[in-house]
Amino acid sequence: PGLGGSTGAGFLVQLFIIPGVIVAIIVVVWLLFHWLAQMGNDPREYVKKLRGNNEVRWQAAVNLAGVLHGAVGDEIKRDPAVTADLGEILSDEIKAASMDERSINLRIYLCLAVGDAQLEAALGPLLQAATTNRNEAETDVQRAAVHGLATLAANLNEAQPGWKTTDAISTLVGTSKSDNDNLRAESAFALGVID
Repeated sequence: PGLGGSTGAGFLVQLFIIPGVIVAIIVVVWLLFHWLAQMGNDPREYVKKLRGNNEVRWQAAVNLAGVLHGAVGDEIKRDPAVTADLGEILSDEIKAASMDERSINLRIYLCLAVGDAQLEAALGPLLQAATTNRNEAETDVQRAAVHGLATLAANLNEAQPGWKTTDAISTLVGTSKSDNDNLRAESAFALGVID
């Protein structure tokens, strides 16, 4: 009986306690990594990093996109400083007039990010992007800006029912007359959102 009891206890230790300890260690490590990852998630820092012209810029863009669509996204979308900074970066990129693929892609990203805002301050940079076409490559930026205007209009209509702006409507009417089928389609959709 003494041997059977110790064998039974050893069996229970192997069967339940050791796996339980291993699972507890895995959970603690996961929580530690999750906590460390959350420590550096300041959207304002991501916006600052978007100003640099390096690889950090793209990682900041990915991180900011994740934050905008995450749990604190609505708070960030209503932050006037973030909206103003993103709009300023978009305007600066348009003024720089670079037509390389990375610059075009950044402008597209910025149009979509600015369009996610829930503040009327986002309107100016989007109108600027929607009306700037110095090169065929900028048509995709215009499409993103028009999409951003539709998203912004939906956000503002929800916050202020009946919200309209003649600047956005006249810009969208102008882009709806483009030779580019996709830009015309985006413009028609955006005009429908503005109603």
